[in-house]
Amino acid sequence: MSVYVQHYNTLSSLGFTAQENFDRMKSGHSGISQHQKENYLANPFYAGIINEEILNQHCSYFLDPNQYTKLEKMVLFNIHNIQQSGLVDINNEKTLIILSSTKGNIDLLDQTDLGGFGKERLKLSALGKAVQIFTGQSKKIPILSNACISGLAAIIIAKRYLQKEIYDNAVVIGCDLVSPFTKGFNSLRALSFNPCAPYDKNRDGINLGDAAAAIVLGKENKGHSIELLGGHVSNDANHISGPSRTGEGLILAIQQASRNSNFSKDANLIAKPDYINAHGTATLFNDGMEAIAFNTLGFSDCQTNSMKGFWGHTLGAAGVIETIASIQSMEQNILLESKGFKDQDFEHPMNILSKSQNFETNLCLKTASGFGGCNAALYLSKTNA
Repeated sequence: MSVYVQHYNTLSSLGFTAQENFDRMKSGHSGISQHQKENYLANPFYAGIINEEILNQHCSYFLDPNQYTKLEKMVLFNIHNIQQSGLVDINNEKTLIILSSTKGNIDLLDQTDLGGFGKERLKLSALGKAVQIFTGQSKKIPILSNACISGLAAIIIAKRYLQKEIYDNAVVIGCDLVSPFTKGFNSLRALSFNPCAPYDKNRDGINLGDAAAAIVLGKENKGHSIELLGGHVSNDANHISGPSRTGEGLILAIQQASRNSNFSKDANLIAKPDYINAHGTATLFNDGMEAIAFNTLGFSDCQTNSMKGFWGHTLGAAGVIETIASIQSMEQNILLESKGFKDQDFEHPMNILSKSQNFETNLCLKTASGFGGCNAALYLSKTNA
């Protein structure tokens, strides 16, 4: 059974709609800027942070901003957007809602008396509870937290529920915030104090970013003409924070995603995409691992980019927000630059986009990798391809 993209929305440091985000990306703008917050880090750092005052202005006409945390408001902004679209009844028992986040409201730990919200708000389940209260429904909202593949894994799982005909529609919302959790990446020497540069030979780490993005999936093609094909999640169990140096986990995820797409009766033939939206965190090990994986699969000449240079690494939101931008690239036949990239020095070369260009994409591969050796891959196709 086919599963289609029916609607999407993006909230990030670049804008409050998917179109606003994509238009600014096409123009080469980045939502990453320098910040000085000594409770985060002693030194100035680069990140994509959403201004909460502006967020409150956007939310104030449909909720009381004082009743919700910043992250909850970001999630509910997307819920409201979906409700306004009229394309899906969120309260219908045949509509699945899945949230993905790596850390939820962890930013409350840095606020006096938890910002007045209480200990319960620190649980990941608090995000689902906020959606329950806002929409007035009784069913519990599941939350997937699997490091940086959380968003893409949630999309893959939602697709499986639809194919099993357990649900008719699915809403996947990925969300995370920049917070004092930043210190953890700095301890790992994975944080850059410059704008990040995925795949560049001078890359020195990640920038983090605020984001909440939503994608609506269904069994009917309602206008976006993008179908979700095969997806898969794997784990190479290499290291608590480092990927396998050989890329074996990512290779396995892509191979199985291709087989799940039923491109060929020969399971050994792996479908070559027109375009790859890769994870591309700008860390030494992640980008090098991806180069090995794509070369091993014969994808070294595929048009490839990372979107982390536009809004930072948005953690549990990354898989959703980047899938949406990949869909927009397919719909508009425009591939975006891998912002920050200039020169690569990989032993295993890649075809990294150094500038945005017109390019017709009928088959896209979206990948993600994360702590604990987890990997995810998903093929997207134009239905008229």
